[in-house]
Amino acid sequence: MTLENLAYLAEIIGVIAIVASLVFVGIQIKQNTTQSKIAASEAVHRSTIDIYSSVSVPEVNRAFIKAQNDMDSLTQEERALASHIAMKMLINLQDIYYKSNEDSLLESRRQFWDGISALAFTAPFVKTIFIERSFLFSDDFKAYAKTKMNAQATLPKNAAFWLLDPAPTEEDAP
Repeated sequence: MTLENLAYLAEIIGVIAIVASLVFVGIQIKQNTTQSKIAASEAVHRSTIDIYSSVSVPEVNRAFIKAQNDMDSLTQEERALASHIAMKMLINLQDIYYKSNEDSLLESRRQFWDGISALAFTAPFVKTIFIERSFLFSDDFKAYAKTKMNAQATLPKNAAFWLLDPAPTEEDAP
């Protein structure tokens, strides 16, 4: 084998090594993207668990339920408690909206949160707080929220009530 043939062989081996390393990098990027989506989805769920934990405090729960049924009868303290929960929900939904648009959430989680958004934006008090404080949110999120508010006709009766408690009985419904 001549020196020239060895050079060609070395070039071929070099090209094969480069292709193999590019395939490896592609696999690593795909795995990293999946892990990032899982982490983003878990972060969204943790923040939602925090909101549900807040609502599990009896006086906060009563204020939020009262706000959904009769906003005008709220005391100043009840309105502050319910508003705090509503804003936590709205900020969380905006975060989810952006993560979803950035393709940072798993597809199954994106579909779940789209449904939760529809429930939240049809809840009377959450809807009122969003409208009152809409200046805090981006224009594209406001447009998204408006489509969810208009989707109320496609939801079951009292659907927003189920947002507060995932397993209420029929007797519990307002």
